[in-house]
Amino acid sequence: AEAQAAAEHGLALLCPRRCANPRCDNFGGACEAALALTWCSGCKRVRYCGRDCQRAHWKAGHKAACKQAAA
Repeated sequence: AEAQAAAEHGLALLCPRRCANPRCDNFGGACEAALALTWCSGCKRVRYCGRDCQRAHWKAGHKAACKQAAA
């Protein structure tokens, strides 16, 4: 409800980020918080809005953190 109200007032950027990729720019709905997210299959600690964000975050350094967390 809050995300909808924020979007109606042009405040979608104030919604909390949910995708683990810090460079995610996928605002497919009124707010990123409304996107369906999938867990990292390795560590199960972070979620992504899609494979593009998962791959980008993996290359940006999640690979090492994921392996450490899964161990």
